[in-house]
Amino acid sequence: MVRIKQLSWGGYLLFLMHWLLLSPTFSLDITSVMNGPIVSIVNLVLKEIPFSRNLSLVHLLVVHLSEA
Repeated sequence: MVRIKQLSWGGYLLFLMHWLLLSPTFSLDITSVMNGPIVSIVNLVLKEIPFSRNLSLVHLLVVHLSEA
C-alpha cells in the first residue's frame, strides 16, 4: 500500500512537471530551474521512488526538457 502511494505521488508530480513544461505561459529559465522548486520536487521523487523507477523518471524528465 505504501508503494502504491509513492508511485501515485510520483505520477502526480511527473504530470505536474509535464503540464508546467508544456504550458505556453511557463517560461523555462535554466537558472530559475536550477535554484527553483522543480529541482527539489525531482529530489523528493528520486528519494521516494525505487531505483528502477528513478531511471524511467529521469529519462522522461530529460525528454521533456529537451523538447521544451
